[in-house]
Amino acid sequence: PARGGLLHGTGCLVFSLQVLGLLLTLRFLRNRTVPMAAAVTAVVAVAGEFLSAGMANGVVWSVTSLSLAATDTPVAQWAALVTTFGVSGLLYFVNFLFALESSANFWRRWSGPILAVGIAGCSWFGGSLLASETRVEPLPFSVMLVQPHVRFSVSVPWRPWLELDSLTQSSLQQAGRVDLIVWPEGCLSSSHHEDSEMAVADVATRLTVQEFAQTLQPTYQTSCLVGVPMWKRETIERYGLLVTEGRRYNCGCLVTGPDEITCHEKQALLPFKEGLPGWLDQGWIRGWILPALHLNASFTPGNQFRLLSFRDRKQHERLIAVSICYESFLPWLPQYRNSQLAEAIIHLVYDGDSVDHPGLLQRQILACQYRAIETRKWNLVCSTWAGSTVIDPTGKVVAQLPATSGVLRTGPQN
Repeated sequence: PARGGLLHGTGCLVFSLQVLGLLLTLRFLRNRTVPMAAAVTAVVAVAGEFLSAGMANGVVWSVTSLSLAATDTPVAQWAALVTTFGVSGLLYFVNFLFALESSANFWRRWSGPILAVGIAGCSWFGGSLLASETRVEPLPFSVMLVQPHVRFSVSVPWRPWLELDSLTQSSLQQAGRVDLIVWPEGCLSSSHHEDSEMAVADVATRLTVQEFAQTLQPTYQTSCLVGVPMWKRETIERYGLLVTEGRRYNCGCLVTGPDEITCHEKQALLPFKEGLPGWLDQGWIRGWILPALHLNASFTPGNQFRLLSFRDRKQHERLIAVSICYESFLPWLPQYRNSQLAEAIIHLVYDGDSVDHPGLLQRQILACQYRAIETRKWNLVCSTWAGSTVIDPTGKVVAQLPATSGVLRTGPQN
């Protein structure tokens, strides 16, 4: 409540810029034909989506996209060729065409709606054709997505690994081993990257990724992908001097053995809540502005991307790309542009903040469906509360967990 009004007002101001751009464009084109005005206005609308999606140096990060409304229709298949922004542009254009010309001639007056119906029909048919021509190969390795159905609370210790371990052990005993076990975002205690010595793990109170690798992963006898905050000591230049400081990264860590841990560091952080753009990362902002908004911005964005590899039970090397939380909304990230060699994209999600608003998580799943269409890869979503999902390369939801604790398995089981 202390910061809600200010943040809400700022958000409304940002979103209103797109509407203002549309109004100015319509005023400028008020004497043009409907098809011409519709085409130009659609371009302006998509430009507004593009800018508000986080391209303005990381200050703005909108998850609003008109294309999300068409995710489960054949029209969404065009994203494989023109991205989600192209699908949004198509929808804007079709909608704007339904304006009527101010003419007494019937055909001229209704030319816009007739053209809109024709374009919509062709888009639907073309999308269906694209989907039917997409070859869906089975996922070549087996995966277990573990959903603990827990949320963070300041009054209760955050120990999701207790429920995760129980669910994992139970599934392994009942249904056998898999090639990869996946736990969601932030499921382990904050860990230090340099901590390579085995500690005496007390799973009931804390569990670092190193402790997980030494104690739990060997009992599962398979590779594990887990979400964990990681601390690193790095040397940076500040005020002309080289200084060493600790930096915190939101990571997806692939554990393939007691001393074998590789990480994906989250590339794009939520502005102000998780991190600050470089040009805004100033002492006075951290000392005065963020505390006033009850924000911390304690994470550092990762600056390198790499695919993570593991070996399945038949000793075949498998490659995966990892996405953390809202990275699934950003199609230009390297997880999707550089994923040609990856066999799947795995999204680690904390959705405890959306418990009272399940539609927010559903929007994220819609975004992951678009990432599947654009990359033609299997996309797997592992969340803490609800909605862990398996999506095939055509964007179809193959399986999804409800809001309960449980395990979702996919891929060959033998």
